[in-house]
Amino acid sequence: MEIGVTDTKSRNLMLIGFVAIVMMLVVPLAVTDWNEESSTIVADSNTVQNSGDLQTAFDNGGSILLGANIDLETITTSPFSIASGKTVILDLNGKTITAIFNNGGTGNIPLIQNNGNLTIT
Repeated sequence: MEIGVTDTKSRNLMLIGFVAIVMMLVVPLAVTDWNEESSTIVADSNTVQNSGDLQTAFDNGGSILLGANIDLETITTSPFSIASGKTVILDLNGKTITAIFNNGGTGNIPLIQNNGNLTIT
């Protein structure tokens, strides 16, 4: 009986060691891009920091992570649009997009003119 318990403990220790090694190899793979200008590591190439990059990401579709608050000046038309047939998942990541809307009393101005499929998390 003692040998069986020791073998099980050994296997469990080996499994834990194997999982630890795999985690050390996989976690750095989450970093996919190096930003030379600011010398920071960007977690995902679809992380956006400003309104221009956000619109480009909307044009490309896919998953987008908001990496900074985006504050827009006074707007009179929708600053962002998603084309028909595009699917976008926007993760606000605790950040905000703010704007002052001035439509001259002609109706609502959407922040994002969504003609595709948009999910905001």
